Amino acid sequence: MEGSYRGSTSQSTPINVVVGTGGHRITAIATKVVYHCHTGNSITEPMDGLSNDEAEPISASHTFTVTFSGEESQTITGAIDAANGGMAGTISAHWLTHRYGLCSAGRISWSAQRTPSPVSTAALAGAGNYHGWTNQSGHVFIAVAKEGRQLIDVQFSAHYQCARHHSLHLTESFLGATEPWPLESLGTFTLSLGGHNYSGRVDGAFGLNAPGAAFGTLEASTVTRYGRCRTGLVPWET
Repeated sequence: MEGSYRGSTSQSTPINVVVGTGGHRITAIATKVVYHCHTGNSITEPMDGLSNDEAEPISASHTFTVTFSGEESQTITGAIDAANGGMAGTISAHWLTHRYGLCSAGRISWSAQRTPSPVSTAALAGAGNYHGWTNQSGHVFIAVAKEGRQLIDVQFSAHYQCARHHSLHLTESFLGATEPWPLESLGTFTLSLGGHNYSGRVDGAFGLNAPGAAFGTLEASTVTRYGRCRTGLVPWET
């Protein structure tokens, strides 16, 4: 049955799933996953993906499997109970990070119930400025456009580790006023940032952590007088 499904996981985190028009494909998934690493560290990371072009089919038996690959290897399975307007399944996720090595979420169960679908032009996040902090005590700033569907400014400060035990604390600022970054259908985003001798990525989600707040991770590298310097994986929240 087409529509939006909202529920929770066995890690006590929210999950949103969208079944597209006609009820034959999964067109969006958003949740957050808590990874536990071999070093003893834990990382909370948004898990989101799919668009109408990448939608995953639902089988004749009303089941589906969605797999994301890359640095994070994630698999979500689900079964739809059309009679009761719900769905349930499992999540497995592994992540080979630069800072903490291999991290795993274990096997997570989840369930969700169908809710009224939002209007396609509805805001995906509250418009305005979001201020927050990283786990390095760095600052994060995100600006959401007045329509609540695009990001127009992203800033953060981070601690970069360089060769020979050198380190730097740098502030980065990226304006999207002329070409705003669109939010994905469930208020999530992935920004690939680049410039001269610089590369970075910011992942985040609005509303999954708490109403009116955002959270995620960032990772960046840049060339300085000390050579190539990297932040490693840095969690943040507002």
